[in-house]
Amino acid sequence: MEDLPSMVDQTPDFQFVVVSPRLYSSDAPNFWLTDSAVTSIMSLIDEIQANYNVNAQKLNLTGYSMGAGATWNIALKYPSRFHTVAPAAGFYGYPPYVPSNICDLAGTPIWAFHGALDDQVPLSAQQQLVDAVRACGNTNVNFSIFPNRSHMIGDLAFYNNYELYNWMMSIAP
Repeated sequence: MEDLPSMVDQTPDFQFVVVSPRLYSSDAPNFWLTDSAVTSIMSLIDEIQANYNVNAQKLNLTGYSMGAGATWNIALKYPSRFHTVAPAAGFYGYPPYVPSNICDLAGTPIWAFHGALDDQVPLSAQQQLVDAVRACGNTNVNFSIFPNRSHMIGDLAFYNNYELYNWMMSIAP
């Protein structure tokens, strides 16, 4: 499958409401880290919760590449809002660094994904975040590294990875 919305369309029993905002090439690399982007995403989530049958205790946040940067950023700004967090090819900041409030995610289940050969977002950018969250005492952190893949890992992380969605469903609120 090409993307998560396609997976939803082709999987009638998929038990998730999927919201998939897109980043356009004209947006700056740090766009998803801006307060206005975070506010927009959270407003969209609030609107969907108000208008659809969404379990507020089971909100799962995912993102790929710059969207994974947004995933880390939004999760850090709203650490108690999300049931799980799953960034793929992720990072925080540009250049990448570990934010001082990383331990705010000590209680959030995280499953991160990265390609070992990623030439756009270095593996170390996400590895340092995963290591930092684990150092805060979070024992529910998975980190899947795809040894022979570069940046294009969306298919392995999200589109054909039912294990991820089963993991999300298995965690009690």
